[in-house]
Parts: sequence; C-alpha cells; structure tokens
Amino acid sequence: MPAGFVSLPPLRNGGFDHGDVHLASQRIFLGHPAEGAVEVIDGQALINAGTIAGCPEARGVLCAQDEALVIDPGSLAVVSEIATGPRPNGLACCVVRR
Repeated sequence: MPAGFVSLPPLRNGGFDHGDVHLASQRIFLGHPAEGAVEVIDGQALINAGTIAGCPEARGVLCAQDEALVIDPGSLAVVSEIATGPRPNGLACCVVRR
C-alpha cells in the first residue's frame, strides 16, 4: 500500500535505475542514468529533496564513469571519488566496527 506520491522532475530520457534508502536520514536515492543524475527523496516528508547532477550514467546510487562518487546523505555533497573500472554497475562494501 503506497504511503503517498512524490513529484519529481520530468523524465526527458529513460527511467530510473536502482535506488537505495539511507535509513538514518530516511532519504531515498534513485539513479537516473539517462539524465546523468541522482534524485533524492525525503522519505518522511514525501518531497523531492534535490537532484545531484553531474553523475554520468548514474546506476543506483553509484555514479560512475571510471569512478564512484561518495555522496553525503545529509548535505547531498560529493565527499569523495573512488577509482573503479569502466561502467561499474554495483558496489559492495564491508563495514568493520571496532
């Protein structure tokens, strides 16, 4: 059962790719490869929290064209870039807490 609807910018080319949820901020990140952007939805307020442009071929929340961008879920700023092979389509990580 849907909780509601969120208005997003018009799709000019293609649809959305995989998305992910940042539980602490309740933000939803949706890759939009055809637009080279990541759409950010505030899952609590059900509003469009912003668009992160400059993400060529954005796949999920992995923005890549030989690099992955690390995006701070609070400020939506790109905080780091990680070198990858060409056109990665997924990312796995292991977090070790000490």
